[in-house]
Amino acid sequence: MDTGGQIELLRVAELAGLRVDELRDFNPGHLRWATPPGSPQELLVPIAAAARLREGLAALPASQRVTWEHYRIRRGDSLISIAKRFDTAVSLLREANNLRGSFIRAGDTLMIPDSRAWRESLAMAEVQPSGVRRGYTVRSGDSLYLIASRFNVSIDELINWNRLDPRAYLRPGQQLTLFVTDP
Repeated sequence: MDTGGQIELLRVAELAGLRVDELRDFNPGHLRWATPPGSPQELLVPIAAAARLREGLAALPASQRVTWEHYRIRRGDSLISIAKRFDTAVSLLREANNLRGSFIRAGDTLMIPDSRAWRESLAMAEVQPSGVRRGYTVRSGDSLYLIASRFNVSIDELINWNRLDPRAYLRPGQQLTLFVTDP
């Protein structure tokens, strides 16, 4: 279903009458707190929830959607100071701009998401799954399929837990996090 623009997964779940984990089950490729900017905004939902979601999206005011502001980084800025200036979280800035650490460069531009519900959406995206947390070191010949089979988890879970690019190769020595029910 077309969402008509970028929107948080938490908001979609609320409008459709679903739990966020149910929505994620239907959309395993959506790994972040919101649908991606600048691409087709389509999500899959159960047939029973489609009409409710369609009505909710039609009545949703623009102020409850994600909007973006461009910010040119100034000399002396840090992610913390920028986050405070825009009343947002450093983790949200990192996720929205695909930053791994805290290094930013004066003159570069950051995308600042503006959403009324970013705190709740980000918290939902960071909820840890159930099970025992376990580390795993990738060995030569490993694949997502083999690791998922070995630990009785899904490939989508491995991708979500470790924020992996499913098109990228695993590297021997790479550390993965798993949540297993049988330690």
